[in-house]
Amino acid sequence: MTAGHRAELGYWIGEPFWNHGYCTEAARAFLDYAFGAVGLVRVHASHFSRNPASGRVMRKIGMKYEGCRRCHAKKWDKLEDLDLYGILKEEWSTAG
Repeated sequence: MTAGHRAELGYWIGEPFWNHGYCTEAARAFLDYAFGAVGLVRVHASHFSRNPASGRVMRKIGMKYEGCRRCHAKKWDKLEDLDLYGILKEEWSTAG
């Protein structure tokens, strides 16, 4: 297997488990692995704009806001905006 230079971080967690830090903890572990063991240069992620809690998780782990894709995804027949985030290996080294 040949490793690429980037990957996407994604997660879903059931409502009973919100606000316990599980997503933040798992995302930090993922970045440690992605930048350390795998040797990636960049990790990116996105969330529905109407879900600011996911954006808070991304900012907590050092990801930077990179923009918005308007009406990009469709969920239950409704078009959703996506907020985009990214982090580079050298940024994780100083943030992690």
